[in-house]
Amino acid sequence: MGNIAFREEKMTTDETVATLESRLKLLESRVWSSNTESECGELVDDIHNIRKKLYNAALGKEKIQSLWKRMDELKFCLDPESIEKMTIFEDAKADIILNDEAHLREQAKQLEEVEQLKDVLDSDHLKVSSNSTDRLQPLITVQVDQQDKAVKLDEETRKLLEAYNNIISMVSKQFVLWDETITAQEIKQKLRKNEYEYL
Repeated sequence: MGNIAFREEKMTTDETVATLESRLKLLESRVWSSNTESECGELVDDIHNIRKKLYNAALGKEKIQSLWKRMDELKFCLDPESIEKMTIFEDAKADIILNDEAHLREQAKQLEEVEQLKDVLDSDHLKVSSNSTDRLQPLITVQVDQQDKAVKLDEETRKLLEAYNNIISMVSKQFVLWDETITAQEIKQKLRKNEYEYL
């Protein structure tokens, strides 16, 4: 009777080990899917080697050793849900509320104003205004067309002003040239007159 129970227990243990080995093989195939089995080695061996290297690296270093001892605390602090688990004392809660008292009162006042203006938002005038959108659409089209025409007119005016400035500049240069020519002729005329007088 005892032998049968021992055999059944041994078979159960063997089945468990076989199941674990098959799951480990599946895990290894998923982790090392892009590489060949010879390149990757056994997953357990790799994990063991990594653990051994970490242990050797931390050996003799007190700060790392103390960090390993407080690893659970570190995990707790890094967990986003840990904030909810942390409790705030009642005095601290009261201080937070008192510090934000002015802001909270302002928010409450604004909410009361919104509540009072709710009737205005639900009034018939605003509901009817949505129907006037169809009537405003032609005006919007006209305004867009007028804006396009205004842009074109502005561009044409700018070109005309540039042409006008160029013409005025050319005329001014021509007047300066004529003035210089006339002045030179007048000087020559005076010189000739002076020569005749000496003769």
